[in-house]
Amino acid sequence: MPDTRQQSFDEIYGPRELPRDRVFTNRFSDDVIEGRRAGLEKFLKIVVGHPLLQTGSKVLAAFVQDPNWDRNAW
Repeated sequence: MPDTRQQSFDEIYGPRELPRDRVFTNRFSDDVIEGRRAGLEKFLKIVVGHPLLQTGSKVLAAFVQDPNWDRNAW
């Protein structure tokens, strides 16, 4: 029996793609790092945009609203 949470996620956001082999063979290249950064940014936008996750998560709020994090530094 498939996991209904996984099924719901796939219906909303589509199936996720696993990292290609290049991540493991050339993980420090600029292209790989940029791809992983973009993937993380997409993931965080999904998380912070989810109404259920927006309420009651003090850890997420502290992470997202950290005044010491400078996006332009990366």
